[in-house]
Amino acid sequence: MNQFCIAGRIAAVPDLKTNPQGWKSCTVKIEVERPFANSKGEFESDTLCLEVWRGAAETFASCAKVNSWITAKGRIQSRLIEKDGRSWAAYSLIAEKIEYIH
Repeated sequence: MNQFCIAGRIAAVPDLKTNPQGWKSCTVKIEVERPFANSKGEFESDTLCLEVWRGAAETFASCAKVNSWITAKGRIQSRLIEKDGRSWAAYSLIAEKIEYIH
């Protein structure tokens, strides 16, 4: 089963684009707090990049506000990147459902 479910705060204005096939996509950075404190007793957070596609991308890009809290559920997509004779795996979080937390 390939699923993720996260809750976090929108960290930047979403970036809405259209690909050559005419599909809309939106990328957005969110900050997700770690569930444990570091040695100083502080909770650190990770910045993750979500992708939203097609109609949901347009809706999300028009409604999303920096510092709003959201939950996202979706799938993890991997792809192989090759450059200058080196290759590595890159992973994308494809959000299929997003809800705002009030």
